[in-house]
Amino acid sequence: MKDNSKYYLADHYSWVKTETGTFACAHKTADGLVYSVLSQDQHTLLEGNAPYTEFKKNDKLVDSPSAAHIYRMQCPNLWDCIGTNIIRQVIRANQAKNMYRTFSKSIGEKVSLTGNVHYYLFPSLQRVLEVSDSAYQRMGMSFKKDALRNAARFILEHADRLEKIQAPDLLDELMKIRRIGSWTARATVADYTNELATYPYGDAAIRLYAREALPRHEWPKEEAAFIQELHKVAGAENMSSSIATLIMIHETRRDQ
Repeated sequence: MKDNSKYYLADHYSWVKTETGTFACAHKTADGLVYSVLSQDQHTLLEGNAPYTEFKKNDKLVDSPSAAHIYRMQCPNLWDCIGTNIIRQVIRANQAKNMYRTFSKSIGEKVSLTGNVHYYLFPSLQRVLEVSDSAYQRMGMSFKKDALRNAARFILEHADRLEKIQAPDLLDELMKIRRIGSWTARATVADYTNELATYPYGDAAIRLYAREALPRHEWPKEEAAFIQELHKVAGAENMSSSIATLIMIHETRRDQ
């Protein structure tokens, strides 16, 4: 039975809509395949073994009724998190999402989930390194290949150490990778740990989501001023729940 008090976020690019209208997400980990399947309205977790973080809705950012409890999958594969945010660099969200899925479908491993759903995992570290320049060009990803390869080599070299590092130190480690800056590192840590306060919430997407959540509020256009105003409106101590709330509002309004 649908529980309208709950809402499961499907904002990470690894979520795909299946032929039946449900949403599915999967990742390969050292312990095996981690996956989840959501209902069409995203109010119900149908099946899965992926870890989730629960966020309480920030009522200061909602001017209409919505779910009180928000759940977001903690992406358990650091490489997938880094690769996703490298793909997101510079380009528009829709273009980045299409690129992520084309990349996965072209060279990622195909697995079967519940209900005979066929799913393409994000390409492995080794696969990213062995694919030719011409293959990247055919996928429209020539601009991304160097950063992806740099990150893949770094993770392979430091895998044991990276698994034990906590969020603040992980942020510093990721910025040692060539072509990984503050925005990419912070978005990666947010996806990997679900500490959404780490997310670079002054970026264009969050500014758009805030205007959708409170359209009558005068949100500053300039990034630094926007961050200051978001702290003021939402409460600086509530940024993880605030970002989760903004994503939920964006997703529900987009699907209306």
